[in-house]
Amino acid sequence: MKTVCLYFEIHQNIHLKRYRFFDIGTDHYYYDDYENERSITETAEHSYIPALQALIEMAHRYGDYFKCAFSLSGTAIELLEQYSPEVLELLNELNQTGCVEFLAEPYSHGFSSIKSPECFRQEVERVSKKIKSLFGKAPKVLRNSCLMYSDEIGELVADMGFKGMLAEGAKQTLGWKSPHFVYHCCRNPKLKLLLRDPSLSEDISYRFNDRSWNEYPLYAETYARWIAEQIKPALADGAEIVIMVGGGNYVRGNQIVGHGIQPVSAHNIGMLSTLMNAIALADVFNDADLPTRALSTVEVNQFIDHYTFRRALSHIQKGRVVIVACGTGRPFLTTDTAALNLALEMQCDVVVKTTKVDGVYDKDPAKFPDAIKFDHISYHDVLTNPDITVMDKAAIGLAMDEHIPVIICDLLTDGNIARAACGETVGTLIS
Repeated sequence: MKTVCLYFEIHQNIHLKRYRFFDIGTDHYYYDDYENERSITETAEHSYIPALQALIEMAHRYGDYFKCAFSLSGTAIELLEQYSPEVLELLNELNQTGCVEFLAEPYSHGFSSIKSPECFRQEVERVSKKIKSLFGKAPKVLRNSCLMYSDEIGELVADMGFKGMLAEGAKQTLGWKSPHFVYHCCRNPKLKLLLRDPSLSEDISYRFNDRSWNEYPLYAETYARWIAEQIKPALADGAEIVIMVGGGNYVRGNQIVGHGIQPVSAHNIGMLSTLMNAIALADVFNDADLPTRALSTVEVNQFIDHYTFRRALSHIQKGRVVIVACGTGRPFLTTDTAALNLALEMQCDVVVKTTKVDGVYDKDPAKFPDAIKFDHISYHDVLTNPDITVMDKAAIGLAMDEHIPVIICDLLTDGNIARAACGETVGTLIS
């Protein structure tokens, strides 16, 4: 199951009053107290307080399943202490739930990291002491202003004792890399780097609550429609498509073994979760004008037709996408293995595994920043390299025995499925 890291930033500028020529030498107070009070109290009333109340409720409701992080600038803390202490009280209440982590950042939210390492260090240490005095624990992760990062800054942050750092994950920064991995500072690999996903961040910040957005509201079916739009071009080009669907978004069998649940029962429950996905996907695909039929390898005829080779073939010959649920119908076999088994039965030319990863690497790119992506790799190399875990080894062994090529690629990169179906190079080819 994917994990989403939510962090919130609280920063407020300190407003200065208009300073006239005639004030020189006579008035040495430069702050606009009225504007500072107005801006922080209004923001607190309409944003900070209701948001914190909602987060506290979620923390109590979901316990350890809910986590979030806060980055507070020193200037914001000063203004909250003076004008809106109730916000700090709510932050402390959230802190008591054990579901929040406080991050460090430059005290003034400035750009000292690119000009003066010593000034940057002093600002970070100052805000860290402030946070520890308020909430009883010193920050272990740093968020630099505007998520600025360089290897030199990362090395400095690691030397200061931080174990992690947030950084920007925009395309112009990462190039072909994905923000969905944990990276490491190359000058000090002990420092882990969590990258912002610009698309998801902006969806949450601006679009999810924007009723004028054409995708509002974003539910699971919207995501399924995006998948359907990736499949349509391949079907239009004459490809015949059969999908073996997983159920990891609900539950995997190995996740619930124990506490009285037997392994066989746990795996059977995991297979049933794929059934729910298949029914939902088929309905959304059909509604999106992508003709689809869902079949199950386990007989549950009240909900879904039973899978047989001839029934699946009949649907495919009629130009429909076929979704198959419940894997092989037997426990202890992954949907990877089931997909290869299905491909053999349906005489498929290629198996495409679409994931969150854009291909196969020589080692886990989430742990090793120097991981190398393969455009092509042999079955034997995948089977013998313990660091390559992108697909079940049993499935790879079956593909090798039957000489079925396997493509590993990212699911929602526009055009990937259609290109793979046409035989173009995309992701990594295993053959």
